[in-house]
Amino acid sequence: MASDTVEFVVLGRLGPYLRSMLADLEIEERPAESVLVFREPDQISLLSQLATVIGQGREVQSIRCLTGS
Repeated sequence: MASDTVEFVVLGRLGPYLRSMLADLEIEERPAESVLVFREPDQISLLSQLATVIGQGREVQSIRCLTGS
């Protein structure tokens, strides 16, 4: 069975408020960026999470869509 994963790379580290707003995501903090992993998203949820990140003034550096089996 195939599963989809979307990774957002966002510049900077996330504070506790933004992390709580993105509780459905796996978040990996790195020194200069944060990687947000969203597993098996539907289009509306994906756009909602992306809007949350951008709406909080974060710059999205990249988005990767991965398909696995």
